[in-house]
Amino acid sequence: MIWARMQNEQREMPTIYVINPNSSEHVTVGIDQALEPLRMAGGPTFKALTFKEGPPGIQTQRDVDGVIAPLCARVRELDHSAAAFVIACFSDPGLHSVRETTIKPVLGIMESGILTALTLGQKFGVIAILAGSIPRHLRAIGAMGLTDRLAAEVPVGLPVVELVDEAKTFHRMVAAVFMNPSSAEAARVLLMVDQQTDDITALEGALRAAGHTVTKVGPEFSYSLGSTLSNYDVVVHMNGATPDQSMSTTTQQALVQFVRNGGGFIGAQWLGFEESSNGTQVNMPDLVLMGGTFDAYLDGCENCTLSVITGLEGHPC
Repeated sequence: MIWARMQNEQREMPTIYVINPNSSEHVTVGIDQALEPLRMAGGPTFKALTFKEGPPGIQTQRDVDGVIAPLCARVRELDHSAAAFVIACFSDPGLHSVRETTIKPVLGIMESGILTALTLGQKFGVIAILAGSIPRHLRAIGAMGLTDRLAAEVPVGLPVVELVDEAKTFHRMVAAVFMNPSSAEAARVLLMVDQQTDDITALEGALRAAGHTVTKVGPEFSYSLGSTLSNYDVVVHMNGATPDQSMSTTTQQALVQFVRNGGGFIGAQWLGFEESSNGTQVNMPDLVLMGGTFDAYLDGCENCTLSVITGLEGHPC
């Protein structure tokens, strides 16, 4: 009987619980999709959970304070089957209280994300959802002793419930970084494109109008990068027209080293599509946005209805 019990315990892999501390189910779905590349035979079990007791979004200090006690209670309920816990909210609500609740590892995505970013470069930046979130983040960054390592934090101006619109969110992120004169100084931008389109022309023009120096090269999949990267502050990679064409291994490695040396990199979901679906772009995993395949996002686009975002009528995207 004892041997049978030991065998059962060996077969039951402990679970890493990734807890979304708000009640928005679409956020949990996105988290679960992002975890998919980590799921593998013989590996740990990942389970994304929605915290139904929470608000629709963690957007204020009151929201953070309000979920701490019920979050600790939930962790106590799950503790017997847990290998670790991840608090999947950038405010890391209840992080230290949960660590007092369990002896299992507890990771906050803000703390973990910042520390990981600092393994790649000298400074890090943060794109927040709302301007009101920034003072709360700055308090946490200060408590970590990393205020001097923060390059900037800028908001996209969207509440949590609107982040489900990925195109809108991405456009706001680009606008926050490049179009906000208070968030960034003039940068030397290398714009890597696969095809020249009206959108690329508009983006290039907008970057120049914002005071940035832009060098455009392409096609990106055949362009050779090397020591020239030292002449730039940030690389913008636009490859949506030719996702079946991969950059060379040398170029991918050069981009990774560029970011580790403190350079900036902006890419899109097409890199994730190329890695997860085509098996390409596999030499720059730290720069690739993952989350499974993207076929579902592409189907039916010929019938899409596009709406102009208020306040961004002039945005090139």
